[in-house]
Amino acid sequence: MKWPSLGNPMPAGARPPRTWLLFAWLVLLGSSDRRWRDISARALARSGDARAIPALLPGLLDAAPHVRRSTEAALERLGWRPSSPVECVLSAAARGDWDTVQSVGPEGAPALAHLFCRGEDLLRERAALHLRGLGAEGVAVLAQVLADPAAPHRVEVAAALGLLDAKDALAVLAAALRDPEWGVCVAAAQALVVIGPEAVEPLIRALRQRDWAVRQLAAEALGVLGDPRAVAPLLAALGTHDRGVRRAVARALGALGEKRAVDRLLAAGRDEDPRVRRAAAEALGRIGEARATRGLLVLLDDADWDVRAAAAEALGRVGQRSALLPLREHLSRTGRRLEEDPAVTYAIQQAILAIQARGVALRDLPLPFSVAAPEAERLPIPACEPGNRNAS
Repeated sequence: MKWPSLGNPMPAGARPPRTWLLFAWLVLLGSSDRRWRDISARALARSGDARAIPALLPGLLDAAPHVRRSTEAALERLGWRPSSPVECVLSAAARGDWDTVQSVGPEGAPALAHLFCRGEDLLRERAALHLRGLGAEGVAVLAQVLADPAAPHRVEVAAALGLLDAKDALAVLAAALRDPEWGVCVAAAQALVVIGPEAVEPLIRALRQRDWAVRQLAAEALGVLGDPRAVAPLLAALGTHDRGVRRAVARALGALGEKRAVDRLLAAGRDEDPRVRRAAAEALGRIGEARATRGLLVLLDDADWDVRAAAAEALGRVGQRSALLPLREHLSRTGRRLEEDPAVTYAIQQAILAIQARGVALRDLPLPFSVAAPEAERLPIPACEPGNRNAS
């Protein structure tokens, strides 16, 4: 096999190792075991073969500190020297020379962003400290990198802009929501959430984009921010034909606790997609409006068990005593098929307990808690609580 050219020639007088052995160490650099990555970096350093330099460079970003140190030592022994501010930051950080990192200045911000996102806890803390110290100049450099589709580490750069509370980069982050790389879109949305209320207007404008993925990310971010300015745009977006967007909008309205959204969410409870119906039921439970009780009782007969369980949990949150009798009747019907729908049975039992406990002092509650209906008391409670039912 002909060995490809990998850059610098070998030092004069050095004896190259056998090609197959060098190739084996290069393969082990990509091992999932950090011990083998460390061993291979040390072995390549002893080999004296400068052709290994391009393969060693990614080791400066390794998650294991001792692998980064071994890689930096190997590169130095093979005659490599940093040729850019980014390489200088990575090399200095690998050997723990943070004074050199600070001396590089704003041009090293992309490398610090990568270390902040990919390193272990101590490295993340040091990288975050130096990123904050760069100020507006660092923000400007990161914004330029994020705006360049061909630049590396753009996901990490977007996350770092959120860390820096970079209000000057709002336009770049909003544009990054439409990036063809999905990871950049998600990181930009998370950064906008971290920035806070100043990001509400760019996110509202993103709700009007043609791309459904952008609108879904914007809706999720607006739900986390909880700003009332987002209520009207979210209500308008609830009628979109994209089910992922409808689900995200329903969750966002529930997080906002907006009572004006109850009627629209009740209509969403009749959506053709069960995940949208579930999100609507959960949102109605969060809002806690009494007039949602009737619609939630209808969802107890939904064909999807996840929707029925969400509706029962929402009824418990709303807490209307008028729902007790329908819940008990439904419990007696589903009790005969408890093994089929344990999550629904458990959710109904918990809803009954929550409604009964509403307005009653804790010392007046019986111990252990029990469902008041005699037919419900005879039902066994499932051994495992469906704790991850609400996971998306």
